[in-house]
Amino acid sequence: MTHVITAFFSAFIYSAGFALAGSEPASRQVDEVYYFSFQELLLFSLVYALPVYFIGGIPSAILLEKTVRKIRASQGASYVYRLLLYSAAGFGVMCAAVVIISGGHVLTFLTDLIGYGVFGAVGAVLYFHIYLAVTRVRRYVAQKKQ
Repeated sequence: MTHVITAFFSAFIYSAGFALAGSEPASRQVDEVYYFSFQELLLFSLVYALPVYFIGGIPSAILLEKTVRKIRASQGASYVYRLLLYSAAGFGVMCAAVVIISGGHVLTFLTDLIGYGVFGAVGAVLYFHIYLAVTRVRRYVAQKKQ
């Protein structure tokens, strides 16, 4: 359940950041040109972000967490290790999603694929930090119930 909650929050925050970066302020808009509103960009990016987080992100995160539990390391080393693993997984998941969505056409422009992969790594790092926060809140709530 923690991963589902994390995926919803991550997709929403990621999409809100994308919509904020992509929306044009009214003072810079030109007449006779249509600009997407913040809400339209948010909805549009959620349509793409939610499936990527749910189909690729949640299974990757579960696998990463199971892998990290087997490794004995200090808390700081574990954090860095997990951060790198999440980044790599996000890069890979986003590259795979872009290749699938484009039908393989993006492979002719490898620099574009790398750029999308970086967006995936950013989304995975966001997911990782929200996962840490949700886990901490769930532990706090469980502790208060006792």
